[in-house]
Order: sequence, then C-alpha cells, then structure tokens
Amino acid sequence: MNNIQFDQEIYKRISPREMEVAKAASEGLSLKATADRMGIAKATVQNYRAHIFGKLGCKNISEAITLLIKGGMI
Repeated sequence: MNNIQFDQEIYKRISPREMEVAKAASEGLSLKATADRMGIAKATVQNYRAHIFGKLGCKNISEAITLLIKGGMI
C-alpha cells in the first residue's frame, strides 16, 4: 500500500457520491448491490471507484477503504 500522508486536503477531494461508494464497499456490498442501492449503473460505481483510487493513489478498494478509515472519513 502507498505511504500516503493522512492529509485532510486529499480527503476533501473525495466527492459525497464517491464516499457513498466507499462506505458501501466498506459494508461489503458488491458493485451491483452498491449500484442498486444508489440507483445508478454498475459501470458508474466502477467509475467512482476509479476516481477514488486516482485521488488516493490506491490500486484497489481495500487500500482505499483502509486509507479512508485511517483518515477518519469512514
């Protein structure tokens, strides 16, 4: 996992919808279940995840969730 400093400025870049996707993932929801809950397409959930990865410098949702938990966002 990246050694990203827990800079609040990084976390402020995560949009509310991206946070909703991250929280759903932290609850163990699949892409489809997240999409159904949010009323969006599965591909849109994948796009939100990709945005989160880019903003946090992560490779996968597990890394992103870990960083968001350590940063106090989840």
